[in-house]
Amino acid sequence: VPALLDEDALHSKTIDEQSLVTYLCAFRSTLENKGLVNRNPLPVVKEKPKPPAKKTADPNKSSATPLLTAKVGQISRFTITAKDSEGNPRTEGGDPFVVVFDGPSGNVYPTVKDNNNGTYTVELIPKTPGIHSIDITLK
Repeated sequence: VPALLDEDALHSKTIDEQSLVTYLCAFRSTLENKGLVNRNPLPVVKEKPKPPAKKTADPNKSSATPLLTAKVGQISRFTITAKDSEGNPRTEGGDPFVVVFDGPSGNVYPTVKDNNNGTYTVELIPKTPGIHSIDITLK
């Protein structure tokens, strides 16, 4: 910067820090007007393109392996297979499935493990004998 200003301007008692900044801006503008400074605008920074919308599971196309019998006190498992709206199996996880077992002792919320490949493993240890219903919801 000192090379752009003459020595007297830098040591002038009438130029404070604010004036110096204003002066430098005006000086640059003068150079631009004379064509001595490249006036090409800075490149426009474009927003990064947004990734395509993630396909999510379609509850009407997804399915679960049937759990017909289970023993009290033992782990019972079944698998949910997520499919998109076109019926294609999903290849990634992240679908918010909620599973509820309703039985004689009330509602039980089993563990739903996301296998990160479009399948979900559901595990439950039944506490009481009897008929249970399974409700699978995609939130």
